[in-house]
Amino acid sequence: KRVLVLGCGTGPLAISYRKVGYNVTAVDAIDDMLRILNKKDKKIKKVHSKIEDLDLKTRYDVIVLPSLLMNMYGLRTQAVFLKSVNKHLAKAGTALFEVIDRRVCAKDDWVFPAHKIKIKKSTSITATGYITYLFKDLQFGRNFWWYIHSRRSFSRLLENAGLTFDREIIISPITRIYSAR
Repeated sequence: KRVLVLGCGTGPLAISYRKVGYNVTAVDAIDDMLRILNKKDKKIKKVHSKIEDLDLKTRYDVIVLPSLLMNMYGLRTQAVFLKSVNKHLAKAGTALFEVIDRRVCAKDDWVFPAHKIKIKKSTSITATGYITYLFKDLQFGRNFWWYIHSRRSFSRLLENAGLTFDREIIISPITRIYSAR
């Protein structure tokens, strides 16, 4: 099976998929992320590209958008991401999206092994703040603006890109995985 990891970062998910036998292609727009991934695992195919510019001429059985990428951009960019997913997804394939839970807006700070999140301002559907990435090999931070989807609003976004909502999986107090076909 072929797996495409979009916004792969330093590669924890890509490496996990490869270790259990998948043929993995990892995509990131940041050179340093791909360099670190290359040091960790030479068997993974790496592609330096923005998601919206991606054209691999290959269909994948599984496509993963980790790291809350679907929350970090406005609706237009999210729609472009989803069109890229649809373009690269095999007919019987599954796409997995890590999304922020709406309850994140109710708390000011979150600390995880690879992220520290400081919420500055929030409403029921948006949040702004600062996120620090605490990767073992690389640390950096940036301001963020998140659009926080309900399951219904994310389903509509998927439908507009030609995808169908499949299920929701709760993975932490603030994140969920939505799958689509």
